[in-house]
Amino acid sequence: MAGRRLLMWLGAIVVVVVAFLVTSFILNYWDQSSHISRAKEQVTQIVAGFKAIYSNKPVDLGNWATDITGLAINDHIMPLDMQPQGTSCTGTKSSDTCYGVGPWTGSDVKVYSGQQFNAIGIIYSKLDETACNQMAAALVTPNSGLAVVNINTAGYGFPPFGTSSFPTSSDIAKACNQGVANQVQLLYSMK
Repeated sequence: MAGRRLLMWLGAIVVVVVAFLVTSFILNYWDQSSHISRAKEQVTQIVAGFKAIYSNKPVDLGNWATDITGLAINDHIMPLDMQPQGTSCTGTKSSDTCYGVGPWTGSDVKVYSGQQFNAIGIIYSKLDETACNQMAAALVTPNSGLAVVNINTAGYGFPPFGTSSFPTSSDIAKACNQGVANQVQLLYSMK
């Protein structure tokens, strides 16, 4: 009888552990999936906001990589949930306290001008390897309006700004480093 009771308790413990592991896996998958969905929405809103201003004229916000994060925040082009809490962003540039907030804990977002490409750039930084992989895989796709993308040091330029093909999942995996210092830079044409 004692052996049977012990087996029942062990069986119950195994069921609880398996249920916990499955639940953790599902919650982690849902959490990552919701972060990717939110990043896609953020990028879409930022690009649409700048296209509304610049679709019929050249971008006039400074040369390549001119930081315009403060402008995007102050002009409400950057979504409200991306705006840093308790910080007043003055001017057009970002600073150590005036970056956009990405959907991943600790991630930063900057917006920059790509004047010579008539484009707007968005940089998501401080991404862990999983976030870098998933974000790049979700956003770096044909017909997305991308002109140039850099995943850490791996750069790709698309017509008319380059002849690269879009990175494969193994290209993305190679470019996304282990750790939390990953960057995905997206440059969108305003045409």
